Amino acid sequence: MMQLASALDTVNTFIDSRGVLGALLVAAITTGAGLFWRSRRPAREISWGVLYDEPINQGQDQQSDPHQNQGPNFWDIQFRNKPVKQGSLVLLRVRNAGETAIKDEDFRPGLSFRFGGRQVLGFKVRDHHELHRLVEAARVKEAEEEARRAQALPQGESPAKVVRTELTLPTFLFNPGSEFKLLVLLQAQPRSQADVDVRGEIVDGKIARHDVRRPPYRLIAVGTALAVLIAGITLGVRLANDALTPTAACSGGSLTLEGSSAFAPVANQVRNNYRQLCGQNATITITADGSERGLASLEHSRSSTLIAMSDGLPASQAGTETLVRRPVGVVTFAVVANTALRATLPDLFSQNGVSEDELRSLFTGAHASATPRVTAVGRTHASGTRAAFAGAFFGGVDPEPGTAAACGPGTTQGFCTSDNTMDLLSFVESHPDAIGYAEADALPYFPDVQVIAVDGQLPSAQSVTSAGYPFVATEYLYTAGQPAGLVADYLQFLTSPAESAALRGHGFIACGDLSGTKRDGACSG
Repeated sequence: MMQLASALDTVNTFIDSRGVLGALLVAAITTGAGLFWRSRRPAREISWGVLYDEPINQGQDQQSDPHQNQGPNFWDIQFRNKPVKQGSLVLLRVRNAGETAIKDEDFRPGLSFRFGGRQVLGFKVRDHHELHRLVEAARVKEAEEEARRAQALPQGESPAKVVRTELTLPTFLFNPGSEFKLLVLLQAQPRSQADVDVRGEIVDGKIARHDVRRPPYRLIAVGTALAVLIAGITLGVRLANDALTPTAACSGGSLTLEGSSAFAPVANQVRNNYRQLCGQNATITITADGSERGLASLEHSRSSTLIAMSDGLPASQAGTETLVRRPVGVVTFAVVANTALRATLPDLFSQNGVSEDELRSLFTGAHASATPRVTAVGRTHASGTRAAFAGAFFGGVDPEPGTAAACGPGTTQGFCTSDNTMDLLSFVESHPDAIGYAEADALPYFPDVQVIAVDGQLPSAQSVTSAGYPFVATEYLYTAGQPAGLVADYLQFLTSPAESAALRGHGFIACGDLSGTKRDGACSG
């Protein structure tokens, strides 16, 4: 009996110290509730949620330095060639969560979204080809009707301005398990995510808001059985669930993160999550001006409130020897191309995509690309993304010309460079012959840009952790000395298990999630 008690105590200590039992019991409770809900849900159900709802272009008139923007403000979003002042950007996820398909005639009358009185300037459908086609067809028809009405007006009279605060989707076939994303550009800023609501009905079904993806039921059922087994062996162990609950040591003051435009969206997400827990006492500024510039700024200022973000290690360690370097994870990048290239280079969009040899031919920096009718788009020398591209495919030797012209409206073929991720993707989006590379998580905002496989490998958590996909870089955060106050609290929050879990699926894999994989050594330096 003593040996049995000792063994049980050892098991209890192991489980309790790691929060394993808490996680499994939470899974069991969630499973029970989820299975009960599933047994009662209707055959037809549309589930929708708000993935992103943030202001854009804030303080453009007051900013003297174009790089000094906060959060998503470094995305200079325009509508009809004019900045959207006091605007906002919303990303919705809509899914058929029912058991049967929803047909055209099942919508009564259609699916409409409202945004708390904000004006709808425009929207894009992503990840649903048929709905995207229907929306674009409706948009062309509406433009033609507006043109006819304008022609019918007396000379000199302008048509009345139409202000829309609601968007209505055309009816379509919505198969079970399929989903799409809706990117909406709005005039006016959000008050809260409750601003967004939906109108419409479906026959013998319902439309429900679920901002968090439902768990996979079969997997959770296995977790339930395991939880019951462990709970039976380890009676008396307290519920240790700290690892699953986000917490932060909240500090006031100011903090600036400067550097990598690839990591900036992740830093912005961490900033938003931190401020949700801690309130608005902390001022956190994010400047996405390239890894090299971020490091140079820290080396020059030695500011205790500045964090430099770097994709990989700098080419020269000079000046960084006295800085404190922290690997926090790996950023995943992607080779991307305008979908119009499918007409002239269909193999580019095949399962195999582009080979490393073909990439090397495209980005040698020659005046004319080795592949005709293609514009190769790279990043400027200050970019860590450019260094990661050279490291992945050129053995660390930068193949691109240092004197390459900046990408612009007049660029046709050959090679050009962009200063940041959003500029590069905007250029590829608007030029049908363009191919480039960028941080993988920014693609949902560019419907005419598609990820290209490299030697049959697409960027994903599995392909990265198995070391099959090469285009990644370790993300390093540099500080001038040991951090304190808000800087230390932000870094601790970013690297916590709960926040690492929240960042999964954002083109970033935290060091803790690399443990035991073939990328385990990425965070050793």
